[in-house]
Amino acid sequence: MKKFTSLLATLLIATTSMAQGFTHNLTITDVGWATLMLGFNSIIPEGVTCYIVTELGTNSAKLTEVTNILPNNTAVIVKAEQGEYLFEYTAEGADQITNNKLEGSLFNRNIIPDETTTYYVLSFVDDRVGLYPDELTDDTFLCNANKAYLPVTGATMAAGYSFVYDWSGTTGIDSAVAEEANDGKIYDITGRLVKSTTTRGIYIINGEKVIK
Repeated sequence: MKKFTSLLATLLIATTSMAQGFTHNLTITDVGWATLMLGFNSIIPEGVTCYIVTELGTNSAKLTEVTNILPNNTAVIVKAEQGEYLFEYTAEGADQITNNKLEGSLFNRNIIPDETTTYYVLSFVDDRVGLYPDELTDDTFLCNANKAYLPVTGATMAAGYSFVYDWSGTTGIDSAVAEEANDGKIYDITGRLVKSTTTRGIYIINGEKVIK
């Protein structure tokens, strides 16, 4: 028992020593948004706001701010002016967040979706920043290292989710598409009207997700 305790203490000291040198440099483009997930507690840099997603509406996502310290393994959406921002390790503790609908990965990860799950990623479409369905590659969803995504399971596929703070759960991306989704027309994953489903991908037909 003493040997086990000693070994555990050694591992903890080594892990803490390594973590103290951890940093992550996040690039924010002129769009002003990014996603992030880190494997260590970090200080949120000045000028940066981090959000989790706590609720979903028909086509909107409620953002709730994470302040001061970003807990390890917490997937967030980041807002800041264009530039480089350094997230530095902190030994200060932080409560783990349990009501976050975002997920992420610390390494490049390939996920094979099932028929009931759609993966939404941060995108800039038609001058709108939001969470849009990912364009799968060879029927596989790729989450890059230190990035976040939104998995939605068992729901009618939304054209996308816009960001809201004062929650109503109804306003969001392309409400017109959502209202017209049952008109027999075919839409691609960004809500654009298309003529056919001859190209492989994900489509919205009569409000339902169809994978071709």
